[in-house]
Amino acid sequence: MQGLITSQHAARLYSLLSTSGPLPIAGLKKVWGDLKAEKAVWALVGAGYARRVRVAGEEIVALHSQGVDIRSVVLGWFALRLAEKGGVYDTAAGLARFPSGTVLPVEVYKDTVVVGDLVWDVEDLKEKNLIEGAKKASPT
Repeated sequence: MQGLITSQHAARLYSLLSTSGPLPIAGLKKVWGDLKAEKAVWALVGAGYARRVRVAGEEIVALHSQGVDIRSVVLGWFALRLAEKGGVYDTAAGLARFPSGTVLPVEVYKDTVVVGDLVWDVEDLKEKNLIEGAKKASPT
């Protein structure tokens, strides 16, 4: 049985997980700060909505209904950095909704996210915000 979500941050995390899929806890801490992130994760796990999972050395928080794999780590970092700038990654549709209103499909290749003509490496997303981490895709 699931408990009540009484924390505003936990409710925000639940909404983000529902829309964007599993998220790296280290990323939540970078974007929200250590205490807020840890309390939100703790509240959702404690209430029975989410679980902590370790994938490729990264601790991930995911709703019980969500599968978790290495792709989740890459997309999770992208989703967090996009949300940090006011956008949304919609995992069900595979679309990035940018604050400008632009909506583009998201593709993942190993540890890289490609959206339109922009590319983000997961290691860059761990250290840089969405704008700083973006690179132009090389023409194929």
